[in-house]
Amino acid sequence: MLIDTDGDGSPDIAYAGDLLGHVWKFDISAEKPAKWHVALNGQPLFTALGPDGTHQAITTAPIWLPHPKGGVMLGIGTGRALTTEDRADASPQTLYGLHDSSARGKSLPINSPDDAQRPAELQARAILPQALEHAGRSYFRSAAAAQQPEYPRGWYLDLPARGERLLHTPQHLAGQKAIFPSSAPEGEFLTVLDLLTGEPSGGSVFTTVSDPARPEPEGAPDRTVSRVALGSSRITALHRLDSLVLRSDDGRPPLVLQKRRGAGLRAGWRQRP
Repeated sequence: MLIDTDGDGSPDIAYAGDLLGHVWKFDISAEKPAKWHVALNGQPLFTALGPDGTHQAITTAPIWLPHPKGGVMLGIGTGRALTTEDRADASPQTLYGLHDSSARGKSLPINSPDDAQRPAELQARAILPQALEHAGRSYFRSAAAAQQPEYPRGWYLDLPARGERLLHTPQHLAGQKAIFPSSAPEGEFLTVLDLLTGEPSGGSVFTTVSDPARPEPEGAPDRTVSRVALGSSRITALHRLDSLVLRSDDGRPPLVLQKRRGAGLRAGWRQRP
């Protein structure tokens, strides 16, 4: 993933993950490629570790937003399906929001590749197990852990379904909303979170009403819902100005992800002379 930090039309930094769970930052601001280098003195910005300290593979590109306190916020997930053994692996996989506090200049890694457990600087998020059933689909709420770090560098959320993993790049929905599409043997899931905080996006996202002027039906998912189970049916997507409409081939009503309601605050800006 390439980012132009100074608005001159050329990328200055890049981020990428690897199969050992490292998130690397590259300084590519120099005019000559020979001077491009791995930032942070050759150390990874972050290393993804599961609940038991096992390294989690990263096989998709991150997404990003400018962070209001400076630097950038990265969204990334873990999981792989490259071999037959991978498909049988049920190791827990995770979604992460990572704050690189300085996109250019001095910044520090969030943790070390040699650490045996997750960094305390990440805020814990979780999907609640109780499902909300509506229009033939199961929806889930998310919550934060009781104890949180004083100076957070991001957040993490363990994917709850057995064998669930992120195999497709996260996408921006609108504002600070990020869509994390994940896959499990039981079917596909979509998790929509505020990328900066890892919390529900601040407004109702999921609905079966494609016309914003129509009222929500009784029992529809509310603003605390951040996840939906899609099942294993074939899905087609239609992008609209105010929504993303997902249609399945199993006869269920279309699933609408709303862009405008609770789209989030402005994450940051750059004033130019």
